[in-house]
Amino acid sequence: MLITLELIERQRLSQPLLYLSAFIEAYRRDYYELLQRIRTHGDWAQWIHFILSGIEQVANDASAHTVRCSIFASVCATSLPGSRGRNSLSTSFSKIRTSLSGARNGCSASAIRRRAR
Repeated sequence: MLITLELIERQRLSQPLLYLSAFIEAYRRDYYELLQRIRTHGDWAQWIHFILSGIEQVANDASAHTVRCSIFASVCATSLPGSRGRNSLSTSFSKIRTSLSGARNGCSASAIRRRAR
């Protein structure tokens, strides 16, 4: 949750759309081993790489899910009366896609190198 809040603070996400809990749970052993390496060896690089990989994976999964939802919304919007419902759905999914794209781009290796300079 703190990582998500950090991404919002740095304006990489406009709202909390990425949750790393499932990723960390799936790779719990790696996560704790990397935390231990920070404590024993000061090895932050591997942990940061792990977290950034998690953000990338979660962003890609969320993006794919959003596309599926957008397709579903488009199908539903055709059955809504008037253009107001269609425009509202379209705008909502467009904002979500833009936010996910910003998170994915902000966490790429090249973006991190640019900010480190």
